[in-house]
Amino acid sequence: MNDRKTRTARYIMIILTLAMVTAHASIMAGVAHAVTLKGTVYNSSNRRPVDFGSVSVMEVQKKTYIDTRGNYTIVLPKDGIYTIIIRSEGLQTYRAKVSVAGDTTRNISLSPLTIKGRGLTITGKRDIQKVSRYTMTIKNIKEVPATCGDSINAITSLPGIIRTGGDLFGPIVIRGGDHRGIRYLVDDIPVYSPLHYGGLHSVINSNLIDQIDVFASAFPAEIGSATSAVISISTVDDVKEFGGYTDLSILSATALLQTCIVKNDGGGISIASPLDTPKKDRQPAGYIIASGRAGYIDLIVLPLISLITGERISIAPRYWDYQFKAKYFFNSDHSLTLFAMGSSDYFKLVNNKAPEQGSDPLLTGLKVKTDQQTHGQSLYYTYQPSEKFRN
Repeated sequence: MNDRKTRTARYIMIILTLAMVTAHASIMAGVAHAVTLKGTVYNSSNRRPVDFGSVSVMEVQKKTYIDTRGNYTIVLPKDGIYTIIIRSEGLQTYRAKVSVAGDTTRNISLSPLTIKGRGLTITGKRDIQKVSRYTMTIKNIKEVPATCGDSINAITSLPGIIRTGGDLFGPIVIRGGDHRGIRYLVDDIPVYSPLHYGGLHSVINSNLIDQIDVFASAFPAEIGSATSAVISISTVDDVKEFGGYTDLSILSATALLQTCIVKNDGGGISIASPLDTPKKDRQPAGYIIASGRAGYIDLIVLPLISLITGERISIAPRYWDYQFKAKYFFNSDHSLTLFAMGSSDYFKLVNNKAPEQGSDPLLTGLKVKTDQQTHGQSLYYTYQPSEKFRN
């Protein structure tokens, strides 16, 4: 029985010994057949080693990193043809088949990364030499305090521009010149009464203004009939979408409405509305802007004063103004622009007081009425030459 147990133990020891010898031989054979791929990665533009990157071998799913001297080393299981991918920031990715037979050294050069495109175009407004010219945009106008965003009142914040009365009312004086020699222009339309009642409101909606150019002197030759200065107002020339606003106060009510003119691929024309959804076959072909203001001092303010003081007010001032602008693009080179504006200052005085003893009876029932109106229209045809014609 003991001999039988001893014989079995010997068989087990022999089997374990053979297994260990076989495993050791397999490991030694694998180590013996392993090969190394190494080298240096350079930047082809300056022939200097790259300081960071990665090297990957697709067939064995192995990856290593490039050191600060540009060197890399990766161990492969056996000889063969391998696909290596080398990446480094700012350089083009390198991908190639490499034949490895034993320990192999392969130096690689990476080219700088270049991006090809249509190019970069930078546009901007040309700086104008401001010897005697001041420019205010709609943003500058609304930032001026104590003007309620009014355009003409805001320019009194510029140097050399004041009011003769020293307060809100009174004509504008530029560099001490005669106020009657100032020429006001709105899109080249002359305006002879730029303010209601001499300073209450300007006769053009401030949200319709793109910018105001004030020429204190040396104004352009095409502007005639000006002996003191020129105030040139340019209106907006672009409408992106349907919009508008209203503004109510105890003095007046203001409203502005704007919309786009769109054209479809078939040539049909329509006016955009707030309910429209963007469509690929509709292209902008122009715009329409309309604005207006109506004053009602005699309806609210004067009755309140009469109610407080108990005296009957015998004056009735009323004013209004309007602006309308429309532009249509026949194509990218030809367009037609229509602009119209107008204003009115109406004033009525009625003497309804009973004559006092010793007063002049000629003044009893005296009535005075004035109605000062200004209207102007312009029609522009614009031709935009091709890029071959440039100034």
